[in-house]
Amino acid sequence: MNFNFNNQDRQINKKLLFKLTDKERLIYEKLKKEVLTEKIVIQIGQKFSGLDYNSITPETVNTTFREIKANSVIWQRKIDISNDVLTAIKKSDANMKMLLKIFFENESKNTIIEPNWYVINVLHSTLGIDFISLNQKKAAWLNSLPLKQRYSSEWELVEPLLYMLETDEGKTLIDHLYKCKTNICRCKKGKRGLNALIAKTEELSKELEEQYKISNIMIKEDANSVSKFIRKIMNVYHVTNMIYYINKKENQLSELTETHEIKEG
Repeated sequence: MNFNFNNQDRQINKKLLFKLTDKERLIYEKLKKEVLTEKIVIQIGQKFSGLDYNSITPETVNTTFREIKANSVIWQRKIDISNDVLTAIKKSDANMKMLLKIFFENESKNTIIEPNWYVINVLHSTLGIDFISLNQKKAAWLNSLPLKQRYSSEWELVEPLLYMLETDEGKTLIDHLYKCKTNICRCKKGKRGLNALIAKTEELSKELEEQYKISNIMIKEDANSVSKFIRKIMNVYHVTNMIYYINKKENQLSELTETHEIKEG
């Protein structure tokens, strides 16, 4: 996530101001007080990119932003819990391998199974967290962490952690913990992986905060003006997105050419 257009706020701002009516500009100015221009375009663009312009109606827009606001509150809670647990692991120097045991231990054989994310995703989507076995040792480890908040039980921590471990950063950490030969992982690679996962929670938290602020403003504005504003945002989003990817491909091609020339030289 945390996608960006390489900080093109000024260019995007010019494109938008040229297109907007006075009513739409007032909406835009309210958004700009809360969120960077580039992030406004990206957040809205990604949410509505699957719709054609005729589908961006006042009713659709209002419903979508209400759903975004509600979901951002729910997900913010999950991310906050994950951050609390992961930060507590770091501060207390707790054994990270317990994360591996919680989600990948075969208790009947007392062994760690090789992480298979496809299977985990299927189990998680069909069974929720019922496929996880949280024995006394695992629960005690979670309860021993110096958490900032109080939770109803250790089970409240499990699903948010699983969501974070399903990110690229989480998979990288789990992959290292599985391969790590020590009983208690204190490797530099493991610590870097934990830091990266904590940083990911902070990145997602900021993104959710942006979603909340944008949706909170949009549902309070006139729905007709908002839908027209969204269409113009989508125009700028698609054009900027296309230019971004063209430039990205050109840069990648240039880097490959330079690398080839160095090898040839």
